[in-house]
Amino acid sequence: MTKLIKQYLTRAEASLIERYIAWAESFGRDEAWVKDTFTFEGETAEVEGGLDLCETPITSLPEGLEVGDDLDLSGTPITSLPEGLEVGGFICLDTNQTTLIKQAKERGLTIEII
Repeated sequence: MTKLIKQYLTRAEASLIERYIAWAESFGRDEAWVKDTFTFEGETAEVEGGLDLCETPITSLPEGLEVGDDLDLSGTPITSLPEGLEVGGFICLDTNQTTLIKQAKERGLTIEII
């Protein structure tokens, strides 16, 4: 287990952090990016501002994600939004991301289509 994970007190948080690190590494980010981007508490990972994942090869978002401002998913191959996703601003999507557009609308999330 890494030093970043060891500084957290609960096993749930440590497990969540490990999952976020693995997720980030799947599209070229690293542990330092996770540390700088997210705040972890219990089963929740919060981004204080926006989260720009535009043009990354992500295929999924992790559970427990809360974004304080905008979430940019344009140009990604992601096909579904996780249950419980919270976004304080809008979700930026491409016109061809029709499944995501439908899911976001069904959940009452604000979207911006580019």
